[in-house]
Amino acid sequence: MGSCKNGTCVRGDIGDQCGISKDCKNGNKCSGGVCLVPEFGNCTTANDCIGNACVDGACSSGDIESSCSANSDCVHGLVCSHNVCKRNAPCAVKANCSEGYDCVDGICLLPEGTSCQDSAQCYTSICTEGQCNSGNVLSECSQDEDCGHPAICHNELCKMPIFGRCNASDECVTNVSLSWRRCCRTWSDAIK
Repeated sequence: MGSCKNGTCVRGDIGDQCGISKDCKNGNKCSGGVCLVPEFGNCTTANDCIGNACVDGACSSGDIESSCSANSDCVHGLVCSHNVCKRNAPCAVKANCSEGYDCVDGICLLPEGTSCQDSAQCYTSICTEGQCNSGNVLSECSQDEDCGHPAICHNELCKMPIFGRCNASDECVTNVSLSWRRCCRTWSDAIK
């Protein structure tokens, strides 16, 4: 909100409270009640910036085509590829991709078991609790979308629904299967 010193109103510095952008000095903007540096403005740390990303002394929004030095500089679902925030970057070989990514069918993707922010980053197309997940039966999940079709999320594990194909009873929601590899409702269904 700026402040008054010796009877003179002074605009706020980076990190000072504000009500509107005019409360901030040097072209900084009021964001969330705090004076912060807008995109392309000079910064020393990510905390100075509205987009919470300071790359080579300039604030970045983290949006598509913004400058970056790490994936964390980009908004959710984007990756930092050659210092620019992009959707999954195109590639011809793995060397075209950011560290940790593989080149799969011409797109940089994260392999199973690596940290992710969004399912679009993963080769498996499933990001569960910050990790690329196969979505295979008995893999961890938090919702049905974390599991490959037709599996569903049951007690934080991907399991096959009733009448789904299985290799063992523990792969079924009911923990019951037939000898011909189908999940059943109950054991009495299995012996009928």
